[in-house]
Amino acid sequence: MRAKEQLLRLIILVALLSITGCGKADRYASFSKMDQTLSWFNERNRSFGDADYSTINEEEDAFKILQEKYKVEIPSYYERTKKILGKELTSHSVQRGTTKYAVFSRDKELEFRTIYPFYRGEELQVFSEVVLTYAYSVDQKLAYLKSQVVTVKISPVKGNLPNNNLKELLEAIGRNMKIPENQITSGIAGYEKKVKETEMPITDDYLPIVSNVGGLDKETEFLKEIAAVYDEAGTFRELYAEISDQM
Repeated sequence: MRAKEQLLRLIILVALLSITGCGKADRYASFSKMDQTLSWFNERNRSFGDADYSTINEEEDAFKILQEKYKVEIPSYYERTKKILGKELTSHSVQRGTTKYAVFSRDKELEFRTIYPFYRGEELQVFSEVVLTYAYSVDQKLAYLKSQVVTVKISPVKGNLPNNNLKELLEAIGRNMKIPENQITSGIAGYEKKVKETEMPITDDYLPIVSNVGGLDKETEFLKEIAAVYDEAGTFRELYAEISDQM
């Protein structure tokens, strides 16, 4: 009888473990295959703690901290973004400067920040920040990639993008975010129409260009939004692009 009871307990335990494992493995099962490539998660039993690595000079050192100390992975989105920025923000007279890296952890959040500066000679023309934020879920006992944010900021007061190629940059970033082509096209068209037809200078400090916020189903998709930032004088100052997990 005791042997049968032990066998029954073992079967129940295996079943429970199986259910728990499936729950974790299926976190993004209802997302599209494309969106699944933008995700990352893994089992974790404690928070990230508090730490500040604000002066990292080499990508290899930043990756080592993330992978060995915190056990998180860098998504392929990061590498693709780096290539896009290098292509779209450099020109015959503007070149990328020294990249800087930083890693910050605050209890249940971990942030990996990369800054790419672009110079014309010694004058900063534009710089881009790529920020990956990881979160720890106490209830689910896992760490996951909460958000991926890319910003491109123009440095001179009356400056432009090095190649004056906002449309091409929007298209490249949108495709990298796995936004459907028709949404990118219609979003850019609407934005260009607004810029052309608006009689007064645009002074929005956050103007969405391409967005899925309206009607977002957080159980099956990431929030994805690309927006423009203008200053009070009506000058385009920044491009903002976000992918985030709303669960």
